[in-house]
Amino acid sequence: MFIIGASTLGEIILEVAARAGERIEGFYDDVTKERNYCGVPVLGKYEGLILNPDARTRGVFVAIGDNRNRHLYSQRLLASGILLRNVIDPRAIIESSSRMDAVILLWPGHMSV
Repeated sequence: MFIIGASTLGEIILEVAARAGERIEGFYDDVTKERNYCGVPVLGKYEGLILNPDARTRGVFVAIGDNRNRHLYSQRLLASGILLRNVIDPRAIIESSSRMDAVILLWPGHMSV
């Protein structure tokens, strides 16, 4: 899986994904100039993600804190045929009646209803 957003939210996604047994291939971020973030490579800007064929099969989590921008990036990814992934901690509580769409983060003690 890839993460858009090499920032605090991206770090949280990385940690929860690791507990869930997910492998993070790299970050994409339009702002950072770093080559690594939290020991994971920053592979480039958003445009590079769109061109990465692995993104279509491995998926992407949009770790952008601003709701409007997260929605815009998510819509652009979906329109490009890229799979959006959820990140769910194995210790999270999920009610059987829950409805979950894409780009969901659940961590321990967080309950989806």
